[in-house]
Amino acid sequence: MGYWASIGVKNTYTGDVADVAADQGSLSYVTNGRRTTVRVDARTRIYVDRSHLGEKSRIGSRSELRPGRRMEIRLRTDGSGIADWIKVRD
Repeated sequence: MGYWASIGVKNTYTGDVADVAADQGSLSYVTNGRRTTVRVDARTRIYVDRSHLGEKSRIGSRSELRPGRRMEIRLRTDGSGIADWIKVRD
């Protein structure tokens, strides 16, 4: 993934998208063999990382959250388990 200023900050994680249950507003991802499920809502921002192509990241949509894609995720700091933003590799 390209540089993201908040990597290493509390509540920020990386992994691979395992599955997305849009009807339930959830996303599961895997890191080091451990599966984690988080909630996604209308305020969750989606970005698409294009740094490996020499391009800037762009705004994305939930349709880009597909199994197998590498991702970074930042959870809200309120303890709700809801994603503040998700960045997936293009």
